[in-house]
Amino acid sequence: MVQPSERRAGQRIRFCTARDGAKIAYAITGEGPPLVRAAHYLSHLEFDFDSPVWRHWIGEMSKFSTYVRYDERGCGLSDQDPPEFSFEAWVSDLETVVDSLGLEKFDLLGVSQGGAVSIAYAVKHPERVSHLVLYGAYSRGWAKRTGQVVEARAIETRETMHRLIELGWGQDNPAFRQMFTSLFIPDGGTEQQRWFNELQRVSCSPQNAMRFDNAFAAIDIPQLLQRVSVPTLIMHARNDGVVPFEEGRLMASQIPGARFVSFEGRNHILLESEPAWHLFLGEVRRFTGLPADERLVGANTSDEVAGERRLAAIMLTDVVAYTSMAQSDEALAMDLLAQHNQLLRSVFPRYRGREVKTMGDSFLVEFQSALEAVNCAVEIQRELHRRNAPLPSERRVDVRIGIHVGDVIRRGGDIFGDAVNISSRIQPLAESSGICISEQVFDQVANKVEMPMVKMERQQLKNLRTPIDVYKISLPWADRKPAAARS
Repeated sequence: MVQPSERRAGQRIRFCTARDGAKIAYAITGEGPPLVRAAHYLSHLEFDFDSPVWRHWIGEMSKFSTYVRYDERGCGLSDQDPPEFSFEAWVSDLETVVDSLGLEKFDLLGVSQGGAVSIAYAVKHPERVSHLVLYGAYSRGWAKRTGQVVEARAIETRETMHRLIELGWGQDNPAFRQMFTSLFIPDGGTEQQRWFNELQRVSCSPQNAMRFDNAFAAIDIPQLLQRVSVPTLIMHARNDGVVPFEEGRLMASQIPGARFVSFEGRNHILLESEPAWHLFLGEVRRFTGLPADERLVGANTSDEVAGERRLAAIMLTDVVAYTSMAQSDEALAMDLLAQHNQLLRSVFPRYRGREVKTMGDSFLVEFQSALEAVNCAVEIQRELHRRNAPLPSERRVDVRIGIHVGDVIRRGGDIFGDAVNISSRIQPLAESSGICISEQVFDQVANKVEMPMVKMERQQLKNLRTPIDVYKISLPWADRKPAAARS
């Protein structure tokens, strides 16, 4: 086991001077392609290094990369009383750090409000950012979220938080700071919550904490999103108590070509003990081209052997009433199935779909993104509609399609796991010639698909402990009433 002193010896802390004279502290760990994490609220380079909240981030990000992180001006080891306290100054500080290191091209990680700074930097310097990774980030501060009504209660809550900062942020008694800890890591253990309480006190003064919160509220950069031209991965916990999930989805819908991944969880900071951490790590490494996390390899269980674990979009198709068709005219049914197979197999490659296997009259197909899976499903139904239009009813082939995105275990050429099981439960919910998708798919394709997507009644699917939300895609050529509105 690596001792704390050894870990600290591997952290090289340096200082650079911002354009307005503020001293910015930054730390370097690991070796390999550079990965820079934009600064965010509540950090302290030395205090974070051995912490139960950040040490796994530092260790894993440093494993295959030269990991650079720095304290925000007004925070940690950086100047506590900088000449300027603004969003523009934060972007300038990022420029100062990477310039002082002489980095020509690097991967950029933006967590929380560091995401907005990263977006602004990537728009300004696209030639220097290899990959942009955003987690728990936002483009609008809480006072600028016009899509959500900022009610008097929300304003009153913020005023109460400010009062707590003024009264108790710097006290030895952590009672005042516990409220913030409960928002950032509600599922944290005793040690993690105790440490986060202390981080608030040592990272910045009550006055700076107030300045930070006011500045964050005013962040407003949605106009930059469509100007992001670098490969972008966006990840967000579905029940994040600090930054609403909708903010992550908004960025994904506006940044061209962005990949969006949602995780179950409430913590704003991913803790090492939660499953989402390993999914996050695997996504980052695949996206940036680094070696895969060995812990994403499936563990041996009574009904599984080890295999590659990954996130994928899974499509399951099924021919409507094929059994009765075969009983009525087996030769015709076989001929129609062959035509059906040929048609679908011609569509899959257009959307990078990998045919995993056929199961009688059904296809199991794996896609790299939810959007590609949905577009493929729409194309299949469009092609089948064209084929069926001039034919008598007995020669028509109708298909139901279900799509889910989630964790799968890949063993050999086959795939297993909840994503496969859920897609198989969703598929029967689709109408003849219809498409049903899970909420996880909807989250990734909302505002990227022209077809209306209508939320169905909450579904309790077989062998699943909790109900899930399912959406149906309204196809304009389908013989049924169009949806009144998009959910």
